[in-house]
Amino acid sequence: MNEACSKARGTLETGGLHGRSEIRSHLDECPACRAHAALLSTLAKLEPGEADPVTVRRIMATLPPVPWQKRRLAAWLPLGAGFAFVAAGLLLLGGVPAAGTVAQLPAAARGVLGWIASSALDALTAARGGSDAAQGTDRGRRLLVRCLVGFGRARRQLGNGLPHRTGAARNGQ
Repeated sequence: MNEACSKARGTLETGGLHGRSEIRSHLDECPACRAHAALLSTLAKLEPGEADPVTVRRIMATLPPVPWQKRRLAAWLPLGAGFAFVAAGLLLLGGVPAAGTVAQLPAAARGVLGWIASSALDALTAARGGSDAAQGTDRGRRLLVRCLVGFGRARRQLGNGLPHRTGAARNGQ
Protein backbone atom coordinates (compact mmCIF):
# COMPACT_ATOMS: atom_id res chain seq x y z
CA MET A 1 0.00 0.00 0.00
CA ASN A 2 1.51 3.27 -1.08
CA GLU A 3 0.73 6.88 -0.17
CA ALA A 4 -1.95 7.24 -2.87
CA CYS A 5 -3.74 4.15 -1.52
CA SER A 6 -3.70 5.41 2.07
CA LYS A 7 -4.96 8.85 0.93
CA ALA A 8 -7.75 7.25 -1.12
CA ARG A 9 -8.80 4.93 1.70
CA GLY A 10 -8.74 7.79 4.20
CA THR A 11 -10.96 9.87 1.92
CA LEU A 12 -13.34 6.96 1.40
CA GLU A 13 -13.58 6.23 5.12
CA THR A 14 -14.23 9.85 6.11
CA GLY A 15 -16.66 10.36 3.28
CA GLY A 16 -14.88 13.49 2.08
CA LEU A 17 -15.76 14.81 -1.37
CA HIS A 18 -12.59 16.81 -2.04
CA GLY A 19 -10.32 15.31 -4.69
CA ARG A 20 -13.08 13.03 -5.95
CA SER A 21 -11.77 12.72 -9.50
CA GLU A 22 -8.39 11.65 -8.09
CA ILE A 23 -10.09 9.00 -5.98
CA ARG A 24 -12.13 7.67 -8.91
CA SER A 25 -9.05 7.43 -11.13
CA HIS A 26 -7.14 5.67 -8.34
CA LEU A 27 -10.02 3.22 -7.80
CA ASP A 28 -9.98 2.39 -11.52
CA GLU A 29 -6.27 1.51 -11.28
CA CYS A 30 -6.02 -0.18 -7.83
CA PRO A 31 -8.01 -3.40 -7.22
CA ALA A 32 -7.22 -3.39 -3.45
CA CYS A 33 -8.70 0.09 -3.00
CA ARG A 34 -11.65 -0.86 -5.19
CA ALA A 35 -12.32 -3.84 -2.87
CA HIS A 36 -11.96 -1.52 0.14
CA ALA A 37 -14.53 0.88 -1.35
CA ALA A 38 -16.92 -2.03 -2.01
CA LEU A 39 -16.54 -3.18 1.59
CA LEU A 40 -17.24 0.33 2.89
CA SER A 41 -20.37 0.61 0.76
CA THR A 42 -21.61 -2.78 2.02
CA LEU A 43 -21.00 -1.73 5.62
CA ALA A 44 -22.84 1.55 5.01
CA LYS A 45 -25.88 -0.42 3.81
CA LEU A 46 -25.83 -2.54 6.99
CA GLU A 47 -25.90 0.47 9.33
CA PRO A 48 -29.15 0.51 11.28
CA GLY A 49 -31.52 3.41 10.76
CA GLU A 50 -33.15 5.62 13.36
CA ALA A 51 -35.37 3.86 15.85
CA ASP A 52 -39.08 4.62 15.78
CA PRO A 53 -40.08 5.93 19.26
CA VAL A 54 -43.47 4.17 19.14
CA THR A 55 -41.84 0.83 18.37
CA VAL A 56 -39.27 1.34 21.13
CA ARG A 57 -42.03 2.05 23.70
CA ARG A 58 -43.99 -0.99 22.55
CA ILE A 59 -40.90 -3.25 22.89
CA MET A 60 -40.01 -1.84 26.31
CA ALA A 61 -43.59 -2.42 27.50
CA THR A 62 -43.46 -6.10 26.53
CA LEU A 63 -40.19 -6.77 28.37
CA PRO A 64 -40.55 -8.38 31.80
CA PRO A 65 -39.61 -6.21 34.79
CA VAL A 66 -36.16 -6.61 36.29
CA PRO A 67 -35.96 -8.63 39.53
CA TRP A 68 -35.49 -5.66 41.85
CA GLN A 69 -38.71 -4.12 40.50
CA LYS A 70 -40.69 -7.25 41.36
CA ARG A 71 -39.91 -7.14 45.09
CA ARG A 72 -42.94 -6.95 47.25
CA LEU A 73 -43.46 -4.60 50.13
CA ALA A 74 -42.75 -7.46 52.52
CA ALA A 75 -39.17 -7.66 51.23
CA TRP A 76 -38.55 -4.03 52.21
CA LEU A 77 -40.27 -4.18 55.63
CA PRO A 78 -37.23 -5.38 57.66
CA LEU A 79 -35.06 -2.58 56.28
CA GLY A 80 -37.79 -0.01 56.95
CA ALA A 81 -38.32 -1.35 60.46
CA GLY A 82 -34.60 -1.07 61.18
CA PHE A 83 -34.53 2.58 60.09
CA ALA A 84 -37.68 3.25 62.12
CA PHE A 85 -36.13 1.78 65.28
CA VAL A 86 -32.96 3.83 64.85
CA ALA A 87 -34.97 7.00 64.30
CA ALA A 88 -37.19 6.26 67.33
CA GLY A 89 -34.14 5.64 69.50
CA LEU A 90 -32.54 8.91 68.45
CA LEU A 91 -35.80 10.77 69.10
CA LEU A 92 -36.15 9.23 72.57
CA LEU A 93 -32.56 10.12 73.46
CA GLY A 94 -32.92 13.64 72.17
CA GLY A 95 -30.28 13.40 69.45
CA VAL A 96 -26.92 11.69 69.00
CA PRO A 97 -25.68 10.61 72.45
CA ALA A 98 -22.23 11.59 73.68
CA ALA A 99 -21.22 13.81 70.79
CA GLY A 100 -17.63 13.87 72.13
CA THR A 101 -17.46 10.09 71.99
CA VAL A 102 -18.85 10.01 68.45
CA ALA A 103 -16.23 12.58 67.44
CA GLN A 104 -13.51 10.19 68.65
CA LEU A 105 -14.73 7.31 66.49
CA PRO A 106 -12.60 8.18 63.43
CA ALA A 107 -9.43 8.24 65.55
CA ALA A 108 -10.37 4.92 67.17
CA ALA A 109 -11.10 3.37 63.78
CA ARG A 110 -7.75 4.64 62.50
CA GLY A 111 -6.02 3.01 65.48
CA VAL A 112 -7.78 -0.31 64.97
CA LEU A 113 -7.06 -0.32 61.24
CA GLY A 114 -3.43 0.58 61.96
CA TRP A 115 -3.16 -2.32 64.40
CA ILE A 116 -4.68 -4.72 61.84
CA ALA A 117 -2.29 -3.50 59.13
CA SER A 118 0.68 -3.76 61.51
CA SER A 119 -0.30 -7.31 62.47
CA ALA A 120 -0.65 -8.31 58.84
CA LEU A 121 2.76 -6.85 58.00
CA ASP A 122 4.29 -8.62 61.02
CA ALA A 123 2.81 -11.92 59.89
CA LEU A 124 4.11 -11.36 56.36
CA THR A 125 7.58 -10.50 57.69
CA ALA A 126 7.58 -13.58 59.93
CA ALA A 127 6.55 -15.80 57.04
CA ARG A 128 9.24 -14.29 54.84
CA GLY A 129 11.83 -14.58 57.61
CA GLY A 130 10.85 -18.18 58.26
CA SER A 131 11.32 -18.93 54.59
CA ASP A 132 14.75 -17.29 54.59
CA ALA A 133 15.68 -19.13 57.78
CA ALA A 134 14.62 -22.45 56.28
CA GLN A 135 16.71 -21.74 53.21
CA GLY A 136 19.66 -20.81 55.45
CA THR A 137 19.22 -23.99 57.49
CA ASP A 138 19.19 -26.02 54.31
CA ARG A 139 22.37 -24.29 53.13
CA GLY A 140 24.03 -24.88 56.51
CA ARG A 141 23.05 -28.55 56.43
CA ARG A 142 24.52 -28.93 52.95
CA LEU A 143 27.73 -27.21 54.08
CA LEU A 144 27.99 -29.47 57.14
CA VAL A 145 27.51 -32.59 54.98
CA ARG A 146 30.19 -31.38 52.55
CA CYS A 147 32.64 -30.74 55.41
CA LEU A 148 32.02 -34.17 56.94
CA VAL A 149 32.43 -35.88 53.58
CA GLY A 150 35.64 -33.91 52.99
CA PHE A 151 37.01 -34.81 56.41
CA GLY A 152 36.13 -38.46 55.83
CA ARG A 153 37.99 -38.49 52.52
CA ALA A 154 41.01 -36.77 54.07
CA ARG A 155 41.07 -39.26 56.93
CA ARG A 156 40.93 -42.19 54.53
CA GLN A 157 43.74 -40.75 52.41
CA LEU A 158 45.94 -39.84 55.34
CA GLY A 159 44.78 -42.63 57.63
CA ASN A 160 47.37 -45.14 56.42
CA GLY A 161 50.29 -42.98 57.52
CA LEU A 162 48.88 -41.92 60.90
CA PRO A 163 49.32 -44.00 64.02
CA HIS A 164 46.09 -45.53 65.22
CA ARG A 165 45.40 -46.23 68.78
CA THR A 166 44.75 -49.86 69.16
CA GLY A 167 44.25 -51.94 72.24
CA ALA A 168 47.94 -52.91 72.34
CA ALA A 169 49.07 -49.32 72.29
CA ARG A 170 46.81 -48.47 75.19
CA ASN A 171 48.10 -51.27 77.35
CA GLY A 172 51.68 -50.18 76.88
CA GLN A 173 52.72 -52.94 74.59
